[in-house]
Order: sequence, then C-alpha cells, then structure tokens
Amino acid sequence: MTRITALINHRIGAVNRGDVYDDPLDDMLVAEGLGEVTGGGSLMQESMEIDYVEIEIDLSGDAGIAVKRVIEFLEDAGAPKSSKIIIVGTNDSVEFGKREGLALYMNGTDLPDDVFETGDINDVVEELDTLLEGISSFDDFWEGRTETALYAYGASYDQMKAVIDPYVARHPLCQLSRIVRIA
Repeated sequence: MTRITALINHRIGAVNRGDVYDDPLDDMLVAEGLGEVTGGGSLMQESMEIDYVEIEIDLSGDAGIAVKRVIEFLEDAGAPKSSKIIIVGTNDSVEFGKREGLALYMNGTDLPDDVFETGDINDVVEELDTLLEGISSFDDFWEGRTETALYAYGASYDQMKAVIDPYVARHPLCQLSRIVRIA
C-alpha cells in the first residue's frame, strides 16, 4: 500500500469538495481496484479563507500507475494549476492541474452605505456568470470580515479578467475590489 495526499489548489468548500473530488475519486479508485479515499480536509489561511483542499488516498498495486490515474482523474474533474500529489513518507511530489483561477475580492466595509443598501451581490454573481459563460464558472465564495471573494476557474486567467474587468470597473458594489490570480 502507498499513501498519498492530493493538495488541490482549489478554493472550494467541504460539501462541494466531496461532490467534485472526494466521492467520485473514491468511486473510481474502488471500481478500478486502485485503492480508496481515506480522508480529506481544507487547509486554511489565517483569515479562515481556504488555501488548498486535501484528499488522503491509500493506493494498492503499482503506485506509479495509480498516481498517474489519480492525476488524470483530478485534472478531468477540474483541478487547478499548482496542485500536487505528495507521496507520504518520502520527499516525492508531482505537480498537476490545468485550470487557472481568479478571485474577485469585493470590499465589504469601505463603500458608501447606499451602495450596500441598494446593491445585491447575487445580481453581481449572476451577471459575472453570464459574462463568463463558456469560459469559466464561479465555483465558490468566501466571506471574510472586510471582504467577500468570488472564485472563478477556467482555461485562462487573462481571458477571465479581460471579460469581467469592464463590469467590475462600473458596478458600484465592485468599487474598491481587487482581482487576484489564484491558480
């Protein structure tokens, strides 16, 4: 048996992580006789924003073949760039991931009161999803003490940013926001 940990550079909550990665990966591993998922979790920043998600896996049989299959599966499921597999008990790791990530951090404290009273973040998310249709999707969000982050993943950070920049520049709720590459 070989134990590995998949550190996935995806800011996604526990329920979504289970639906996107943990459960389907476990189903595949068991069906193909390659092992099983034994645990998972989220690695948090000091702010309690998710940094990475983690999946613990026990592999059986040829570890090299199983690791390649796990990487293929996780990339097909949408794992972003800068994800990695760590072979537990060794110094070995393998980087993987295909998608790029963008976070829109919206200021939640420094805008005029009337902006918060008349604006609706759900409308912003809906419009951004429409703009990004066919390019990417918003996978999750995070609410901090002073800002809210919306996370989008797709083939190209630059393309996602170019598409949403004009909207972000003109929408009142997006003033004082920042766009950050996260994968």
